[in-house]
Amino acid sequence: MAMPEFSADRLGPHLQQLAEDIMLPKFKMLSDDEKRQKAPGDYVTVVDIEMERRLNTLLPQLIDGSIVIGEEAVSTDPKLLKEAYKEDLVWLVDPLDGTNNFTSGNENFCVMVALHYKGETVISCIYDPLKKKTITAEKGQGAYNGSRRLICNPDVSFEQMTGQINFRIIQDDNHREYLKKDSQERFREVKRLGCAGQDFIMHAEDVRHFSLYSRLAPWDFAAGGLILKEAGGKLAKIDESEMSAFEYAYGLLTSVNETNWFALKDYFCKPQY
Repeated sequence: MAMPEFSADRLGPHLQQLAEDIMLPKFKMLSDDEKRQKAPGDYVTVVDIEMERRLNTLLPQLIDGSIVIGEEAVSTDPKLLKEAYKEDLVWLVDPLDGTNNFTSGNENFCVMVALHYKGETVISCIYDPLKKKTITAEKGQGAYNGSRRLICNPDVSFEQMTGQINFRIIQDDNHREYLKKDSQERFREVKRLGCAGQDFIMHAEDVRHFSLYSRLAPWDFAAGGLILKEAGGKLAKIDESEMSAFEYAYGLLTSVNETNWFALKDYFCKPQY
C-alpha cells in the first residue's frame, strides 16, 4: 500500500473540536467517580476513554485502511503493539497526555496523534486545548505552530538549558547522587513537567531544551518526536541502541540540537565523582 496524500493540517480542527466537546468541560470539574488509578499514581479518566473512543472512529475515516492504537486500548490488550508492525498505516494516539496533571488542575496536558507508514512516523499533531495551539509536523517538511515554522535553538549552552531528568535511568548509585546535586547548579532549571507532549513542544519553542526519560511509551514520543526532529532537534536512546516505533523507549534522551545531545550523553553516562 502506498502512502496516501494527507496534510497534517487536517488534524487540528478535529482535535480542537473533540477537546472542546470532551476535555474542556471536565477540566477542574472531574468528580471522584470519573477517574481511577490504573496503577498507583497513574490515573485514567472518562476524558481519556471518551477521547480515544471518538478518535477510534474519526481517524480511519480520514485515511482508508488505517487503524488506531491508543494508550487505553493497549492498557487493556498489550498485544496490540506487537501486532502493529503487520499494518501499513497505524495511528498512535495519546487521547489525554498529562492525565495526572489534568486531574489535579495543572494546565500541562494535550492530545497527541501520529500516523505511521510502514513503521515510520510520517505525520503528527499535538493540540493544546487551553492555549488553542496546534503543532504539526510532516516527515521532511518541517514542524509548525499554525503557519509559523518552528526551529530549535542551535546555540543554547548548558547554563541556559531548562529540562528534566528521571534519575532512575542512571544505574551507578554514586553517579546518580552526584547528578542530583550537580544538575541543579549546571542547568538553568531542572523540573519534571508531567506531559511529554508539552515537553516536546517547548523544545521546539526554545522554552525547554532537554529531557532524560526513564521509560516512554510509543504514543508519548511518536508525535512529539517527529515535531522535535523536524524542528532540528534530536531524540535517541542514551545507549544509542535502535528505537522501534511500537516499543517502549528506555533511557530516551532529547535535545534541541545534535551537538548538545552528545554533550548531555557524556554528562549523564560518564561518572564525574
